[in-house]
Amino acid sequence: AVIGTVIVSAPSADLTGDGLLGNVLALVGGAAMAAYLLCGRALRARLDLVPYVMLAYGVAAVILLSVTLAAGLPLLGHGTATYLALVGMALIPQLIGHSTYNWSLKALPATAVSISLMGEAVFASLWGWLLFHESLPPATLGGGVLVLAGIVLAQTSLDRTRRAQDGGA
Repeated sequence: AVIGTVIVSAPSADLTGDGLLGNVLALVGGAAMAAYLLCGRALRARLDLVPYVMLAYGVAAVILLSVTLAAGLPLLGHGTATYLALVGMALIPQLIGHSTYNWSLKALPATAVSISLMGEAVFASLWGWLLFHESLPPATLGGGVLVLAGIVLAQTSLDRTRRAQDGGA
């Protein structure tokens, strides 16, 4: 899966200027997501989904508002299309997508949840192709297949390990 991710992202890799900053921010984001999933796994053992997501999304909202205000960015005065896009992003990827991941943290190991997250880029590429007629270069297709194959192999290995630990049940 990691090799597939490298193949998919290699054509857009840029190690200068803004590209380097973007790559560093992506690594920081990955580390933050790992910490989020590990903390989420521990908290979901004690909290039901709704209180957990209210806490997680509330903290995220406060952080984002603070960063927006500190950067001097306007909160108001945007067009209707912008506000509709924001509502759409809150409803679909946030409430459905991220809440599904948060729900799964109670029943699944954080490793299994994090492995499944690798498919997000593959499916985002497919949605871009379907909805916006974006091109899918051969490297993206091949890398996407490797990512999905890696996810299946990793999940299969996790399942075998879990069954062995449970006494083969």
